[in-house]
Amino acid sequence: FDPSYQPPYKEYYFSGGFTNRDYASLIEVFRKTDKNLIIVGSKLNSDLNVTDLPKNILILKDIDKVEFESLVAKSAVCILPMKDPDAGASGHMVLLAYMRHKKPILASNYPAIQEYLTDQVSGLLYDDPLKDLPLILEGIDGNEFDLISLGKNALTTYNEKFTREALAKRLIEIIDESAVNEKNKIKSPSINA
Repeated sequence: FDPSYQPPYKEYYFSGGFTNRDYASLIEVFRKTDKNLIIVGSKLNSDLNVTDLPKNILILKDIDKVEFESLVAKSAVCILPMKDPDAGASGHMVLLAYMRHKKPILASNYPAIQEYLTDQVSGLLYDDPLKDLPLILEGIDGNEFDLISLGKNALTTYNEKFTREALAKRLIEIIDESAVNEKNKIKSPSINA
């Protein structure tokens, strides 16, 4: 990877990751707009095997983490399009990278995503990508959303909840709560005794 690599677009939306991604819908939405989109996936993402892409969409596959992070950092807005709300742990590490880079984030409105983002505060959540994303993109063009605040709030949430320090603090709190609960069990005799 060449650290001086410049994406072919001055401003672009970014979407990346491998498992449980709805890239087909994302490509369909961006086919109907002049906004630039860079998608980074894997050769295993069958919905990225598209040959007739318009010039505003670039697909990269199996790049290294440094290049991935560089493309996130240079992007204007990041998108996390998920397929299955019940797929378990997928997209979390990519979402954390978006948050760490202080990016405005558009994401599928799934319970797992709601653990990280609050709609209209630290991200913009959507239900139906083919219907909702074009409206969100229009809203972004019309300055209906404060993208700077969305990015700042995403970073604040990341720092407060998802850094090593924040996670270590929460783990200590859980251990302390558990110790207090265990101590209270010992002090309170059982009714069945």
